[in-house]
Amino acid sequence: MTQDILDYQGNIIGTMTLPDDTTDAEWTAALAVYAQPPMIPTIPDVTPRQMRQALVLSGVNLSSIDAAIATLPQPAQSLTQIEWDYSLAFERNNPLVAQIGVMLGWTSAQLDALWLFAGTL
Repeated sequence: MTQDILDYQGNIIGTMTLPDDTTDAEWTAALAVYAQPPMIPTIPDVTPRQMRQALVLSGVNLSSIDAAIATLPQPAQSLTQIEWDYSLAFERNNPLVAQIGVMLGWTSAQLDALWLFAGTL
């Protein structure tokens, strides 16, 4: 017997074939994994040490961060430099992160991955 596979939004994403004597409970169990929303990892705040180590281990020269900050107009440049130098935690959702990320050519997914990596250090 064949049934449609539905994603968590109810969209058909394929079909599944199981033996004809498959019970409703077995069908439900087999299809349930597809009906779950994707796991979105929690992006942790990280310490400056963790972030700097993650950047270095990812092959990023820390001077490129300083260079990107130096190109910002005042007072954004000074405010961003203060954040970079004196923050006790780096927050992924800080708008400055997105701004510097764009300046360095990083995607949102790359920034998320960097934060997740930094959270392990």
